[in-house]
Amino acid sequence: MQFSQKKTLCLHHKKQTLKFKHFIQMNRKIFFLLFLLIGNGASGALAQTTYKLDGNHLILPAPIAFKNSSDKILPESEPMLDYIKAYLDTKTLVTLLRIEGHVSDAKNSEQAQILSEKRAMAIAKALVKRGADCKRILPVGFGASKPLGNDKNTRITLANAELRNRAIGGLPTDGGGKNAGTACEK
Repeated sequence: MQFSQKKTLCLHHKKQTLKFKHFIQMNRKIFFLLFLLIGNGASGALAQTTYKLDGNHLILPAPIAFKNSSDKILPESEPMLDYIKAYLDTKTLVTLLRIEGHVSDAKNSEQAQILSEKRAMAIAKALVKRGADCKRILPVGFGASKPLGNDKNTRITLANAELRNRAIGGLPTDGGGKNAGTACEK
């Protein structure tokens, strides 16, 4: 083989190697996204290794949406339910997660209280349906008594209430909300 043929062959090999490396680099992002979506046995959840907390409150990537004046969870909230379930699966030291229901712009405080409890319970039952342990979930309603500021889209907040079966900071596990019942009921 002559020198010019070897040089051409080497250049061709380098181009193929660069193309392969570029292919791997570009597809790492795709493989990573697929891992997030289906990896770790999270059943299609937004499987993550880190979760954002504000104090003891889990911050969701998007609010959970309900049908207007109802406890019916809208389909676009399904990924958030998977996210919460993945959080419970990952954070086994959290022995009790409080699901707090809120209602904004309530004209009737009694109806607002009932709706907030029903929404918290709807989330709790949806999590149990996904395989979460019902004993680790505490649905409570705040009605309009604990406004969430300017965020009128947020109807549900989530707070770590117990770590290793001990109340966090000596506070009551219900956080001052009205217990909506147990998620273990059928």
